[in-house]
Amino acid sequence: MADRLKNLYPYAIRTDKNTLILKQLSKCIKPPFRIYKSETGITESDWVFVAETWDGEYELTELPPFRRVLFQVRDSGNRIYTFGERKIHFEGAANFRDLGGYHNKEGKVTRWGLVYRADGLFRMTENDNRLLQNLSIQTIIDFRTEKEIEKSPDLRSKGSKIRRIHLPVKSGEFDFATAMDLLLKGEGDWPASDFMVKNYESYLDRCQTTWREVFSLISDENNLPLVFHCTGGKDRSGACAALLLSLLGITEGQIIEDHQLSNECIAPVIDNIRARLDSQNLDTKKLEPFLTAPLNAIQQFLFRLTSDYGDAFQYLLKAADMEPSVLERIRHLLLEPSSI
Repeated sequence: MADRLKNLYPYAIRTDKNTLILKQLSKCIKPPFRIYKSETGITESDWVFVAETWDGEYELTELPPFRRVLFQVRDSGNRIYTFGERKIHFEGAANFRDLGGYHNKEGKVTRWGLVYRADGLFRMTENDNRLLQNLSIQTIIDFRTEKEIEKSPDLRSKGSKIRRIHLPVKSGEFDFATAMDLLLKGEGDWPASDFMVKNYESYLDRCQTTWREVFSLISDENNLPLVFHCTGGKDRSGACAALLLSLLGITEGQIIEDHQLSNECIAPVIDNIRARLDSQNLDTKKLEPFLTAPLNAIQQFLFRLTSDYGDAFQYLLKAADMEPSVLERIRHLLLEPSSI
């Protein structure tokens, strides 16, 4: 995964379904390295010793199925670095990602395993639902429109106690479902080339009430771990992730990088969509703006956020009418001191 943080900190990369390699262990701490793993990472007793090594890499095999694993690397000075895979490997969801591990300007880092961003969960399999349960997800926020949900309802497991909340985010008349319908029918007036930039601006100008509800939910630890999602996991979820990371003091470069990771994650899905439409002799060029996470759009979103309000804290305070104590509680819940 093309993540610039990999140049600075240890990271995990999956080479196949059952194998992970922990890389760059020597970036921030000194050997020998003591490696621990945990499926939750909540308490000290959750961490299980794996191995001690002097090497900067370590391979783990025979990973438990339908579970994600977090890792800690500790050195002789008991400095600790916690990390995991950013992308959670589901069979049906291509863009399900952990927002942990981002470092802010105050020497703190976002906690792993508490807030996730995702694409549509309607493609998820029963195995995926097992993994979802093992992530201990308490709340799912769905940003899709009624039309999108009607066409592609999420798969739900019997007996699941996950709280599902529908908070539709709609900007203008165009969404992916509408665009697909128009393309298949060969009709409709298509918007100007800059409409995605305007869509992102509308997330600030028209969605204040939605963001207030979302961030109020995040501020309650009983709702965590939580995932918010839309259809592609790149625009509406991307705007929400940008607001949240900005509130947590994450640098603009990391926020943009997180946004652009969607293009890598959804590439196989997009290739399938293009192939399916090409087989029907349909002009997919019209659909291109819906198929990528637009760099210029997130840049304009962040420019407007800072130029109009200063930062996400002030935006949520003034435009979304949130209480400072609620925003500070989010920071308390989702940030921890960086040990390196």
